[in-house]
Amino acid sequence: MSITPTHATAGKGETVVYKMRIEAQNGFSGKIHMEVTASFLIFSQTQDLGFQEPPYPKTIEYPFTVPDTLPPGMTVNGVVRSTGDGITREDHLSLTVV
Repeated sequence: MSITPTHATAGKGETVVYKMRIEAQNGFSGKIHMEVTASFLIFSQTQDLGFQEPPYPKTIEYPFTVPDTLPPGMTVNGVVRSTGDGITREDHLSLTVV
């Protein structure tokens, strides 16, 4: 899995589109469950991104719109969890509100 961008800046109401590239290793051809958890201060929210199925490689997009309630200067940290065939991988992201 590779995700771009790993760090972004955006203002309230703006949308950042994350591109997630899935590449199978060692002949893997199963489905992958994905979810993203966004957290800042004491708040944390998880969104189920569903299952991705072969063929791989494949690129999916996840648009994230910055909530109007976040103040400028706030950094939201994200973790994308991808699980398939009993293996879980985590990729870390961050977004700073401007």
